Amino acid sequence: MAYEVETKARNMNSFNQTMRRNAEKATDFGGKRFFGWTPNGAEVWVGFNLNKDTKELTVNTTAKPELLLEEGAILADARVNVKRNTTNRHDVEQMLRISRRNQGGQVKPQTVKYLIKLLTAIEGKSPLCFEEGIPTVSVIRLLSGMIYEGSVNDESVDFRWLDVTKYWGFPKGQYFTLDALGEIS
Repeated sequence: MAYEVETKARNMNSFNQTMRRNAEKATDFGGKRFFGWTPNGAEVWVGFNLNKDTKELTVNTTAKPELLLEEGAILADARVNVKRNTTNRHDVEQMLRISRRNQGGQVKPQTVKYLIKLLTAIEGKSPLCFEEGIPTVSVIRLLSGMIYEGSVNDESVDFRWLDVTKYWGFPKGQYFTLDALGEIS
């Protein structure tokens, strides 16, 4: 029994060291997530990128997320996210089908409202989200959790948001939740 525990601990330590090395070699971290279709049928993807050297956070959307709250919009029924700078080899419908088998992540109106709240705080450079213009660990945690957490699929290059916040020197800032950002209508 003690041998099994030791072996698991050694394997986890080795895995975490690999994630650390990958994060330290990388220059950027980010990805995108599919949230649904607007009433006009446009896909709504939200993506972000963090630059290791400049500490710059960029967020982009293919359409206004507010449109997903309108009548006729269709919200994604499974979580589909893609690592930054990777090519989608499937269309969104195929990606949703694959994801339905593996995980939850259904987008609901409250998910969209939280997303809008977070994007508004980032765009407005909320002091909860930034210290001296640099994103805090809390906003990286929330944004990553909502859009792209990182990956451990390819141990030669992948890493997680946690590795970014541990090894890239982002300010800790104060802990907060999305509810601390106020109400939206």
